[in-house]
Amino acid sequence: MRWPRHPNVIPGESLSSWLRRIASVYGLKIRDLLRLSLECQGLQRNQLDMRPPEELIAAISLRTGLKQESIRKTTLTGMLPFLFEYSDGERFLRGGLSEGIPWFRKNEKEQVTACRLCLEDYPEAALLLPWRLTIILSCPIHGLMLEPAKIVSNSVTWLRKSAEAAPTVVRSLDSRSWTAVTEGQVLLPGGEIDTSVWFCFLKTMHHEMRKPMRDFGKRGEWQQLVWDYCPQIFCQRKTQTDPARRWAILIATAFDMMEKGDLRQIEPGAYVLTASARHSQVLEAKRPSRIESELKQWTSR
Repeated sequence: MRWPRHPNVIPGESLSSWLRRIASVYGLKIRDLLRLSLECQGLQRNQLDMRPPEELIAAISLRTGLKQESIRKTTLTGMLPFLFEYSDGERFLRGGLSEGIPWFRKNEKEQVTACRLCLEDYPEAALLLPWRLTIILSCPIHGLMLEPAKIVSNSVTWLRKSAEAAPTVVRSLDSRSWTAVTEGQVLLPGGEIDTSVWFCFLKTMHHEMRKPMRDFGKRGEWQQLVWDYCPQIFCQRKTQTDPARRWAILIATAFDMMEKGDLRQIEPGAYVLTASARHSQVLEAKRPSRIESELKQWTSR
């Protein structure tokens, strides 16, 4: 039976957030809506937003009139299917940026990572799926860094005293990542690429940026240049205890330098591909092993 009233899903909204807002229309909690109207119970928020049962998606579609494919896109597996597939072509992307940095934040119980201004009118406001990505640090709408908050009942308690403005380089990268996630493609200087290629780009840059830290040759020098270029307050290890946050800022800074041409040539014999050149070669990449080696080219003197 169709629900007589329900709020429309907000672009980028998570399934658990949408169901919470629907439940509030009828004076219910989300667990009661699942049990009484959808004949499904025992699912936690992370399960709803990651990979809910197909039976639940079908039931929600029946009661709202929204197509099942649109409902699947309110989940991480529906929004970013290539991060969960086992095909050879996507194996490079599985797991996360690295073994220690997964793609997704783990929201524990009532705690979430969100934009302070986006949740000003909570509980009417939506919790958005892109906030779950560790590579996204800021809100592209308000230009603020995402921050931890605790949601209890219909109130939000922020765990930091005040909001933190995002540096320009972070806002630029996050805007592209946000577009890739919500629209399925992103515009680079070399043209448009789809979301999976964009995530290959991010992982490749992280992979290449961390390798030089183990030696002291020319490769170490260009990475140090990027570290020095970073907004220092965002990269100090004493204040930035989250490695995912530090690396996301470093990747954002490196990408900004690539677009400006600052990494085109560090010294004779050491070259770094521009963003447009990197884009052209990624489109031709056939194997993950080749993708990993494309970001940077070193030539002999």
